Amino acid sequence: APAPAPAPTTNSLTLLPSSTTLSPETTNGLISGPTPVNSVAAGPGAISSEDLSALFKTRQRVLLLDVRPSDAYRLSFVKPLYGNCTSLNVPPTALRPGISSTSIAAALPERLRSTFESRANFDVVVIVALDDQDYTTDKPAAHLLAAIHTFEGVTRLPQPPLTLHGGYRRWHTLYPALCSGALTTTTVKTEPIVQAYPAPPA
Repeated sequence: APAPAPAPTTNSLTLLPSSTTLSPETTNGLISGPTPVNSVAAGPGAISSEDLSALFKTRQRVLLLDVRPSDAYRLSFVKPLYGNCTSLNVPPTALRPGISSTSIAAALPERLRSTFESRANFDVVVIVALDDQDYTTDKPAAHLLAAIHTFEGVTRLPQPPLTLHGGYRRWHTLYPALCSGALTTTTVKTEPIVQAYPAPPA
């Protein structure tokens, strides 16, 4: 009898959703391909919370563009213990259908603008919304995606931006210790809206 075929292998990253394809040549091993159900129809693949956590341990520079309202962001945002990560709040008030990346930058406070404008200097850009339903084409996350990727003609990213599968809610459920605060808290924290973290030890 013929020997059984060897079991297929993948790298250590979780493939989400099951229909996605892994393209290491273009995404450094991150998930690419079809977007999650209910996410933006044209644009990035998705990265799971587990894979994002693993990514923070690498030497890659990661920019998180969080599209939740500023008040919600101040209460709780992704705060990894290590990793070369910068988290930037791009609130819904700065986003609308058809908006350009230049107009988004102009709508941000001056102290945040340079970080947004330097997004092409990061290895990976991840768009963060609260839940998967917040990635639909009529939501701020889709407007941001269109501005920085689909219709961007000047500042091209090294690779298409990703969406955080399950949104910030799932991240907070899995990694509460890697968040700046509780998801439902009544005390507004005083951290600035841009958070940068040092690279892991060499």
